[in-house]
Amino acid sequence: MNVRKMNWLASMALAWLVFACSSHGAETQPSYNFQELFSLIRSNLAGLSPEDLNRAATLGLVDQLRGRVELIGGTGDTNVVRDQPIARTNIFDESFGYIRIGAVSEGLGVQFGNTLEQMGAAKSLKGIILDLRFAAGTDFSAAVDVVDYFAATEQVLLKWGGKTGRTKPKLNPVKTPMAVLINHQTIGAAEALAGMLRVASLAYLVGTPTAGQARTYQEFTLSNGQKLRIGQGPVELGTGEIISDKGVAPDLFVESNAAAERNYIIDPFSAVSEPITNVNTQTPKDKSTTVRVTRKNFNEADLVRRHKEGLDPDSPLATGSDEPEHTKTAIVDPSLGRALDFLKGLSILQAKPN
Repeated sequence: MNVRKMNWLASMALAWLVFACSSHGAETQPSYNFQELFSLIRSNLAGLSPEDLNRAATLGLVDQLRGRVELIGGTGDTNVVRDQPIARTNIFDESFGYIRIGAVSEGLGVQFGNTLEQMGAAKSLKGIILDLRFAAGTDFSAAVDVVDYFAATEQVLLKWGGKTGRTKPKLNPVKTPMAVLINHQTIGAAEALAGMLRVASLAYLVGTPTAGQARTYQEFTLSNGQKLRIGQGPVELGTGEIISDKGVAPDLFVESNAAAERNYIIDPFSAVSEPITNVNTQTPKDKSTTVRVTRKNFNEADLVRRHKEGLDPDSPLATGSDEPEHTKTAIVDPSLGRALDFLKGLSILQAKPN
C-alpha cells in the first residue's frame, strides 16, 4: 500500500474517531476541525510514519466505539474483549460466592459451570454475586449458557440476528440466590446477560444502567485477514423488551465513578479517597508536642456498626496506631456491599420458619 493511500485511510479513520468523540460529549466538548488536527499531527509529531498514524487512528477508533465495533484477528488485534471469560472469583463471609466475568465470549458457559461446581453453589453457598462491571463481549449464545444453569423450565430468553436463545428443562437447576453488579461499562452481550437474569426473575441487579450497546453484528473480512464486526440490529429479551440505548436498568441504583469501581474490583476492601487529616496543636505536658490524627472516611456500613457499638463516628484515629481488625476487612465497594446486604437479608428470611 503506497504512502498516499495510507494517509488517506488514516485521514478517514481519524475523521470517524473525531466524530465518535464529539458525538458522546457534544454539549461539553468543542467542535473539532479534522483537517487542522490531522495536518498538525502529521507535520509536527516527530518520528511518526504513515503506518504509525494509521495504526493509532485504527486503535483509537475501535476503542471509542467499544461495544459497537470489534476488530479481531492478526498481530494487530484491537478486539476490546481482552479479559478471560472468568476474570476473578472469591468467597465472602464463607457463604457468598463472587464471580467476575471479564468477557462474555466463547467458552464462558463451560467455565462458569466449572466455577459453580468448585464453589459448591448447589450445596453450601447462601448467595452468588455476579460482577458484570466493565464486562463486554458479542457472544450472546455464551450469555444464554450462563442463564441456563439457573432455569428449571424451557423458556425463550433472547432473540438476536434471527437466532433464539432458550433454556433447557432440567431437574436440578442452581437455586442459589444471585445478585448482579452492573455499571455504565457493562457492554454488549454482558448487558443481555444481565437483562435475561432480571426478566427471568433469577437475579437482583445492583449498580447503574448498562451502556445500551447490545446489538447484533455483521462481520466483514479485511484485506489483511482481520475481521471487522459492526453493530447492526437490536437485541430483544424473551419478554419482547428491546435493550435500547438506555441500557439495562438496575433494581437498586448505586452510583460510583468508573475509576473508583476499577479500584474496588482490584481490592473491595481498599478505600479510594484519601483520609482527612486534622492537625491539633495541644500542650498537655510537652508544650512543643504536635499531635497529628487522621479521621477515617466511613461508609454506611461502618457508621451503622459504630453506632451499634456506641462509638463516636467522628472520633479520630491516631496516626500510627493499630486500626481495629474489623475495619480493615470492611468492604468499601458500595455496589458489592449492597449486593451482600441483599443476599444476607434474603438468607435470613429464607431461614425463618413459615
